[in-house]
Amino acid sequence: MLIRSTSLLTLAVAGLAFSSLASADEMFLRPAGLAPRAEILASEVSGPVSQKASRAATLTPNAFIGTTTQVFPHIAIGESWETVMVVVNLSNVAVDYTQDFYNSNGTPMLVSFRTYPENVVTSATRIAARLPPGQSFNFALFDDGRPLRIGWSTLNPPSDSVRLGAYAVFRQKVPGRPVFEALVPLSDFDDHIFAMPFDNIEGFDTGMALANPGSNLPTTVRLQFRDLNNVPILTDNITLPARGHTAFSLSSRYPSLAGRLGMVWVDGSTTRLSAVGLRFNLGGGGAFSTIPIMNWAGMYP
Repeated sequence: MLIRSTSLLTLAVAGLAFSSLASADEMFLRPAGLAPRAEILASEVSGPVSQKASRAATLTPNAFIGTTTQVFPHIAIGESWETVMVVVNLSNVAVDYTQDFYNSNGTPMLVSFRTYPENVVTSATRIAARLPPGQSFNFALFDDGRPLRIGWSTLNPPSDSVRLGAYAVFRQKVPGRPVFEALVPLSDFDDHIFAMPFDNIEGFDTGMALANPGSNLPTTVRLQFRDLNNVPILTDNITLPARGHTAFSLSSRYPSLAGRLGMVWVDGSTTRLSAVGLRFNLGGGGAFSTIPIMNWAGMYP
């Protein structure tokens, strides 16, 4: 096993060549019988802003983000939590891409990850990679013994002419009970209007994670909670800084939602927002699953 810490990572998997961009030293490990799979480079991706749909004049549309970017709106590492990630090249050519990790305050997050099946361990705030056609890159942001960190991540392919598929798995390992997992698909960067059901009855609790992928603008997210008959329960506003993130239990943040069912209708003040819901079985040992958000083109004025 090779352990290495850098802010930007150069990694050939499974070459396996490592180098630190902050220093001139290099470390090499070449296990026998492993062919190159994902060559990790160091580059940046940027591009003009695209919009899912035009918005009203009061909306600010100019939050910068690459037009091909997709989002993992929540990651959790430490204190029994880890996040497994799988990236697949669906194209018939090699794809150069980057993946960035962010803390909830929008600053780069240093993550430790282990590749599969090579079992190479390193730390970085960004992965820049070249993935051959039809191949996948599997790795885990593992519990490294440090306090719990939460945040989010972007996956940035270079253009619309190639396509990457990906998903994340939240995994919790608690001694004395089974390992619990929930799969999280990639999210769009512009889900700035959506609805999500919540269910806080019979020992269940609903959570939500929100990420602002815009790199230059904050966004104010309006949450309108309604019961099953569409009767308003409460409304709240949450402001996320540029590249900011938050995650919370609905019943903890809003006690009036405890023991209730309903929907939350969400509207961001810019066109940049990603989200995922979480459902915890507090009365059944802590098992959990994810909740997809819901929207369609008719929701975008």
